Amino acid sequence: MITRSLIRARVVQEVYACGLNDTLSIPQAVKDLCKSFEDYYALYALLLDFIPTMTIYASEQIYEEKKKAKVMHVPFVEQRNFVENQYAKQILDNKELRSLVEKYHLSWSEHQNILATLYKEMVALEEYKTYQALDKPTYDADKRIWRDIFHSVIMSNEALWATLEDMEIETDRQLWEDFLLDVVISVQKTARRARRTDGKEMPLLPQFNTEADKVFATDLLQMCLENVRNYEQVLEKYYDSRWQKNVFYLDKTILLVAITELQHFADIAPSVTISEYVKIAKDFSTPNSYSFINGVLNDIISQTDKASLIFKNIKNHV
Repeated sequence: MITRSLIRARVVQEVYACGLNDTLSIPQAVKDLCKSFEDYYALYALLLDFIPTMTIYASEQIYEEKKKAKVMHVPFVEQRNFVENQYAKQILDNKELRSLVEKYHLSWSEHQNILATLYKEMVALEEYKTYQALDKPTYDADKRIWRDIFHSVIMSNEALWATLEDMEIETDRQLWEDFLLDVVISVQKTARRARRTDGKEMPLLPQFNTEADKVFATDLLQMCLENVRNYEQVLEKYYDSRWQKNVFYLDKTILLVAITELQHFADIAPSVTISEYVKIAKDFSTPNSYSFINGVLNDIISQTDKASLIFKNIKNHV
């Protein structure tokens, strides 16, 4: 679930933070990195738990509307497809999710206002109206309506973002706004993969795709911080050959992490490494930064082979 692209971006952020705070130790930086990945997974659990939470809220709203119609002596057509959604029940009964919700102390109970806001937006969706009008929804239809809700209501909802900021404080979490779009995609992927036959044992996405990814994250950060002074000296000669002599600190940080990956992870193709860090520059730095970083990294690669890279030069500084 936590991809190597996300890992690289978070490592760059941690190295950047260490550069701004000389008192931050390497063990503390690694701890902070691991905490951010836990926060990411906590948001995943929270958004999955939103599914049964909204189902219960919708059931309560139907009850109130039915009671009001009875008092007003007006007809009421009760549509129960949504509140009887089999995928939502599967999520409610999921043992692994219940364990995560308890572990991370997650709850929507103190945020009824956002549930009301999202409910109004949800019932206005054409996809929701179509789903409610179905005679007997299939399990695939039950999953699809939730993917539609997350795409159309959750993914870019400013009111939800504001609520998540409050919930971050309540649960001692960080970066949920930054993580939201990626986590929504993971929630949608969970729905696509779900099978009715899994029942309450339906597997959730793992925090990391592989154990190797988790090791990659901590090793990349630790190796960069341990060698940062040596790598800085080597980079200086490449700055002189580019147009941007006064390098932005963030750009230097991106280059330092990229060099660390080139040096210590021989199983990753240099072209992949360059592409990943150029993308980070596009996403987080100045408009011209990605071109500068692409140029420096390609200069480094072009002057050396994969086996030695620039690290013969690095050894001269050690």
